[in-house]
Amino acid sequence: MKTVKMKTFLLLSIIALSFLFLSCEKDSEITGINENDQLVKTIADNSDMPMDYLDLILDPELSEFSIDQDLQILQDGIPVDSELESMDGKGVLSPKLRFLFDKLNLSKEQMRKLHYAFQKYNKCRFHLFVQLKKLNHEIIKKANDKKHELLKKYKAGQITEAQLKQALHKLKLHTKYLLKNNPARKQIIVNLHKCHKEFIENIRLILTKEQWAMWVKWHKKGGKGK
Repeated sequence: MKTVKMKTFLLLSIIALSFLFLSCEKDSEITGINENDQLVKTIADNSDMPMDYLDLILDPELSEFSIDQDLQILQDGIPVDSELESMDGKGVLSPKLRFLFDKLNLSKEQMRKLHYAFQKYNKCRFHLFVQLKKLNHEIIKKANDKKHELLKKYKAGQITEAQLKQALHKLKLHTKYLLKNNPARKQIIVNLHKCHKEFIENIRLILTKEQWAMWVKWHKKGGKGK
């Protein structure tokens, strides 16, 4: 009788743990879906005037792995410091800013308001870009650490050169996946979009309808033309 009770208890425990595991797994899936939905929605909200270099921010361009060279980020869409500091007079004017100042015949009041709008925008996104760059490099560092582990195995004769190259290829693909799907990166990009949306709305309110139309047209051409 005791044996039967014990078996029954163990069976019920296993079933309970199974349900708990499935529940946690489902919650994790839902969280991932919500993160993706939030990011997609935020991008859609900014579709008329998208954030600069969005494709590279979402999916950074990486170098090739080789036996002699570590993985590196070639382009990540993050502006150089001189552009982020341009409104404080510390760096060169960005093309966006130069166009606004040179082509739109702005009044002194518009110049003053634009100056403040850009300062606020750069302050908002500067810290987010710093966080994003740090996360990107942490992910790349882990990939390179793994690469050096594989190199040790190769040099010790534990894997062949062909196996090493195949492993490095898979590692690069996995690293790109992590860069695109890391929850912290997604949240930073969502927050960047919020900064961007507020900035664009501020610019729209400062400019006249004609000036706004000129800037939108110029922006959609990729910053080319008049």
